[in-house]
Amino acid sequence: MLKGSDAVEERKRHDTAIERLQAAHAKWSQRRTARLDWINEELHRQTHAVQTFHDADAAIREYAHVTGENLGSLDPEPQLSDFYTPSDDQKDREIAFVVLGIAATAE
Repeated sequence: MLKGSDAVEERKRHDTAIERLQAAHAKWSQRRTARLDWINEELHRQTHAVQTFHDADAAIREYAHVTGENLGSLDPEPQLSDFYTPSDDQKDREIAFVVLGIAATAE
């Protein structure tokens, strides 16, 4: 069951999705860092900076509060579910694995 051609294809789809997730997360992280840096520089330049923000949304809210200028918010952080949805067959195999694992540990 775990070595069938469907399992190989599912693993390839999953691995491809993980690679795409890693690339998207790297880009998202760069955009987030750039946005935080820009906001901190702007608040510092305008002498409103008190601390370095760790949360982009908090920084954006503070910037909007101080300047009255709304910047919107960052895109949501990429998740694996954005790139990969397990097939029904894969879900069935996972459920069978869990049930067998519970049965094996219950004895």
